[in-house]
Parts: sequence; structure tokens; C-alpha cells
Amino acid sequence: MNLVSRVVYPQLCFNASKQHLWTSDPVEYVRASVDECENFSSPVSAATSFIISLASNRTKTAFRPMLDFVNNVLSSNPPPPEKFGALNMAAVLGPFIMRHPDVKGNMEQFMVRYVLPEFTVNEPYLRSMACEVLGTVVKHGIQWSIPENLEKHSHAVAAALDDPDLPVRVQAALALTKMAEVYDSVRDAIAPQVGKVIQDLLKLSDETDLDILNNAMESMVERFQDELLPVATQLTARLCESYMRLARDGLTQQPEAAPEHIEVDSLISDGDDDKVYGAMGVAKTIGTVVSSIESAPETLAQVQEVIIPIIRFTLENKLIDLFDNMFDLIDSLTFRTHSISPRMWPIFELTYDLFKTDAVDFLEEMLPSLDNFLSYGSDVFKARPDYRNKVFDIYQTTMTSTQLGDSDRINACKLAESILLNLQGHVDDILQNIIQVALDNLDNGNGYSFRLANIEVLVNAVYYNPAAALHLMENYKAGASRVFFDKWFAIIKVDTKLPTVHDKKLSILALCKLLEVDVSLVPEVLRDGWPGIVAGALDIFKSLPQAIAKRKALEERIIEEDDDDDEEDSRYLNLEGEEDEDVWDEDSAYIEMLAAEAKNPAAAQRDDDESDISEESEIEEELGFFSMLDAINPYITFKHALTNFQTRNSALYQAATTLLSVEQQTILMEVMTLAEAQQNSTD
Repeated sequence: MNLVSRVVYPQLCFNASKQHLWTSDPVEYVRASVDECENFSSPVSAATSFIISLASNRTKTAFRPMLDFVNNVLSSNPPPPEKFGALNMAAVLGPFIMRHPDVKGNMEQFMVRYVLPEFTVNEPYLRSMACEVLGTVVKHGIQWSIPENLEKHSHAVAAALDDPDLPVRVQAALALTKMAEVYDSVRDAIAPQVGKVIQDLLKLSDETDLDILNNAMESMVERFQDELLPVATQLTARLCESYMRLARDGLTQQPEAAPEHIEVDSLISDGDDDKVYGAMGVAKTIGTVVSSIESAPETLAQVQEVIIPIIRFTLENKLIDLFDNMFDLIDSLTFRTHSISPRMWPIFELTYDLFKTDAVDFLEEMLPSLDNFLSYGSDVFKARPDYRNKVFDIYQTTMTSTQLGDSDRINACKLAESILLNLQGHVDDILQNIIQVALDNLDNGNGYSFRLANIEVLVNAVYYNPAAALHLMENYKAGASRVFFDKWFAIIKVDTKLPTVHDKKLSILALCKLLEVDVSLVPEVLRDGWPGIVAGALDIFKSLPQAIAKRKALEERIIEEDDDDDEEDSRYLNLEGEEDEDVWDEDSAYIEMLAAEAKNPAAAQRDDDESDISEESEIEEELGFFSMLDAINPYITFKHALTNFQTRNSALYQAATTLLSVEQQTILMEVMTLAEAQQNSTD
């Protein structure tokens, strides 16, 4: 413990340099203290890292002695700067204390005895540290056996929001936010005055440009949605003012008026990275406000009009480092309003222009918004050929660009699907071009994910207009429709090749459309295999229930993970093994892995090869993806299609059902029974 007491502890105490910074530049003091661990050249950072390493790796031999040292210092009534150091150590060790089975129960008494009195001392740096210790132990699960103790601490930290010293107010805001997240009684106490708390957070954020305060504000908005609803528009306007100030600060750092392209590196080199991260944090908070008022459409519409100017400003000035946040806002606004306001259409035009110039690699971020424009603004697209050409051009450019990879092209395929599904009957003029691009890429791509996405563009073309799609394939290249069918049915015959519910539904519904095509309109190269369509649909129906069950399980697992976000105690404490045995950590594991690979490179290569084989099994459900196909019942649709097929083409129907195996015949009966039951339940 000599090293801790003589070398580490003095670095954590309050000293003359900290006092000078506190007095001369309190904003910089806050920034330095909040980001201390990120400053690897700082002695305080080194001391903190050393304590954490001791506590986590040498828990049995070093953890308790460090706690005893802290208690001994505090019980000796030390000078304020040394008391600050001991409380600082307590804050660093807080996550470990609250996970140690023999120690965490003593923390309430520690807080009452050593921390609570510091909220009212004359030294502001001790008041700030009291807030920090409280926020740490609350975050990591302190339980209060005496409700009055919780009440005293919550009152103390609430009063600290009005402290004359800025660093105290910042730490108080962070601690109060944590308490509001954890304790119902604190939330109830804050609720009547949450407007003031939010205003305090906004003011602090403007004064410091600290992203961590934006996180606190976002948390408050999430937890007090009902209370903030009446002032949501005013709150959003205030947040937009903060965002614009930060964004303009980024622009004014440039020697000229807004340049064509602003990189985050140039902002960082000017020491202005806090402006960028601050703007990102404010944008996230605005997004949280939007989410919280979804149930109030009139307020949401007002809020949208307040937000649109900051989106336009960001896109027009090409603040690329903030594009992610802006496209998130566009997606959230258009999805939650289920409409495209007149002032939002210029945003669509800006998005296209940016894709064609500076943001060609931003399609993944743009895609949700583009899909919403197509879904909720389909009437405008149907009336605007230029808009239809813009979305097609994004698809074609991505699929043919040598700068972009498979992941970009997968997103382009999703965009093509959105075009074909949402503009049924209104893209006949570009259907040929979509089909040509997809056919040209049938054998391209490095992974199955892209090959599936590309072939599903052709499946979507079949769903859009089956007869026209097949003939357009033949017109482009003789035999192309047969090549497509062979690849499609090779996928259909393997359960795992259509891994998601959407994949299966799309193919089933496209096959249903084919059943309704007059056989005289079917290309000659496909007619001999036409009866196999029924068997193909039944092959997909066989695995559809399992896919639906898997999707439901994934949804439930995500909900459980959101509810249970506790971190493992083993990440913090090493309570296993003998006291003097070697420390085992991630670095040790990595070194051993490299050594093992060096001894047996063939095994390592074999592992890599095996991981490549089952790529299709790694394609997971996209729970945030919504399609117009979601509302269509595949069982009822198939029943109607098959009935019509039997009526219009009895000979083909007979051929199709004769080809069925015993298993397929059983599946057919199950599908028809389910369809009947589901249809009766909806009537």
C-alpha cells in the first residue's frame, strides 16, 4: 500500500493547479475532470488506471487495503484537499465496492457519514466530489435501507443544481439524472419541477458543450415524457438553438465562408471537437423528444417544423460528420408522422444531391429515410417522374460503382424493393432498367447476403408484374428468365437459404402472383417447369412457422436484454483462485490465442473456412424493418391463388398436385386448413 498512499493518492488530491483551473476556467476544469481518464498523459489518469487495475486484478490482496486507507484518511478529519483525494478514490472504486459481496452493504453508512456532510461545506470542490461519489454509487446499484437517507441525499443534490460554482452544478446534474433513472421516489419529487431541471441542463450544456450533459438531458426527456409534452415544442426550439450555435461554430472555424466539405479532422485540429460531439448529443436529445411525443400528432407536427431548418442547414453546408444524426431525425420524423410534409420534400432533393456528390457512401444512413419517403409519400412519387428517376439513379449508381462494396449494394437492393412495392403500377418505365441491373449482378458479390438481396430484386419485379417481368428478362437476354428461376428455386429448396420471415413471405407472394398468370403469357423456356411453382411455395411454407417463432424469440430476447443490462461482477472483481496466482486478463487470452495459431496454422485456417460456409445462417431478422408485405397473410393469399389456378388451369393444377410428395401433400392440407381458419377469424 506504500505505492498507493505515497504516489497514487497524492495525484488524486486537490492541489494548486486544480485550484487555479477551477478559478480561472471552470469550464475547462469540468471538461478535464469528466474526461480525465481519456487524457493518457495526465498523472491523475495514470493514478486512476492503476487503482482500477489493482482492484480488478488483485482484488483479494489490494482491494480491501485500499478501502481501509480511504476510511482511515476520512476518519482522521484531514485537510479539505486530502479529503478530496480520499473521496476521489472512493468514486474510482465505487463500481467495485458496489459489486463486492462483503463491502456493498456498508456503503449507505459510508455515504451518510463521509459524503452527505460535504454537500454543505465551504469548499466547492468538495461539494462537487460529493455529487460525483453519489452519482457513482447510485449508477452501480446502492440500496438504501433507510428511506430518509435517500431523501436527504436527493435533496442535497437537487439543491446543488443552484450552486454558485459551475463544476458543482454539472456534477449535481449528472448525479440527479442517475437518481431519477433508478428511484421512483426521486422521479416523483422531480416531476413537478422537471421543466426547471431541463432548463438547468440546457444552460449547463450551452456553457460547457459537454456531450455527457446531453446524455443526461436525453435521459430526463425519456423519463418525463408526460410532464414535458405541453412544452415539447418550446423545448425542441431551445435544443435547435443550441444545435445551430454548435454547428455554426464549426463553420466559423473555417477561414472562408462555408466550404464544400467539412471533415471532423479539421475541426479536431482546431481544438473544436467538443463542438461536433456536442452537436451530435443535442441532435440525439432532439430525437428523444420526437420519440416521446409520437402519441400527440399535433405536437409532433409542430416539432417537425421546428427541426426541419437544422436538417437543411446541416445538409446544405455539408457538415458530413453530423449526417448520421440528421438522417436519424429525418427517419424518425417521417416514420412517426406517417406522412411527408411539404417542407420535407426539399430534404429528399438535398439527400439525392448529396448522394451524387459528397455522400455516395452514406446510403446505409439514408436508406430508412428514403424508404419512408417512398412509403408515406408514394402519391408524390407517382406524380413526379423526376423523383422516381432520382431513387432509381441511387440504386443504379450504387450497383455499378467501383467505389462501393457488397454492404452498399445490399442497401441498394432494399431501395429497389421499396420502389417496386410502394409504387405498384407506376414504375413501368424503369422496370426494364431495374431488371437489367439485377441480372447483370446475378453472379457478382463476395457473399451470400448480397446474392440473396440481388435475386430478391428480381423476385420483387415478379411480384410487381409477373408476366411483364419475365418477358423483360427474356427481351434483355434470351434464357435469362430460366437462369433466374433456376437460381431462385435452388434457394427455395434449402430451408436456410431464405433465412428471414420477410424473405419467405416475399417468395411465397411472388409465387402466388405467378399462379395467376395466364399460361399463354409464360415464356416458352419456363413452361415445362411451371407446375413446380406449387411445390416451391409449399417448400417455403414448411419452414415458415419456425422462422416466425425464431423472429418472435429474437424480439423477446431483445426486450429481456434491454431490461437486464447489469454488468457481470467478474468484469470488475477477481475473487477466484489463490491470492498469489497469475493475473488472467484479456491480453493474456489474446497472447495465448496467437501462440496457439502459430503452433497450428492449419486449424486456424480451418476455423475461418468453416465460418464462411454458413453465412446464410448468420442473416438475422431486421426487427426495425417494415414492409407493406407485413400486412399480407401468406396463407390466405396462397389459398386464393391456388383456387384460382385450379379454376383457370385445371390441367396444370392436376400436374402440379400430382408432382407433390407425401410430405408436400400434408403441408398443402395444413396450409389450406390454416388459411381457412385465419380467414374466418378476420371475417
